[in-house]
Amino acid sequence: MNEAKKWINDVLATPEGFRVYERERVIVDATESICEEMLRLGLNRKDLAGRLGVTQAKVTQILSGTRALTLGTLSDMFVAMGRSLRIEHAPLSTEV
Repeated sequence: MNEAKKWINDVLATPEGFRVYERERVIVDATESICEEMLRLGLNRKDLAGRLGVTQAKVTQILSGTRALTLGTLSDMFVAMGRSLRIEHAPLSTEV
């Protein structure tokens, strides 16, 4: 097993580590979905910022993880791209 996978498995071995891992996974999934839709539409951060009525810096902060991504902001970003956000859930898994 490579070192990265071992480290992740060690983190997932504790309830607190698992909770933090899941939180970060959701944030990464959300920001990746935003970026994929931006790419599909041919939008850059400045374009999305204009649609949202915010600064390009704010969009950059959200996508880089330096600014909290709320459900409201996430929804606003998808609406600005002509999309409706749907949230799904699944049983917890320790598969990486």
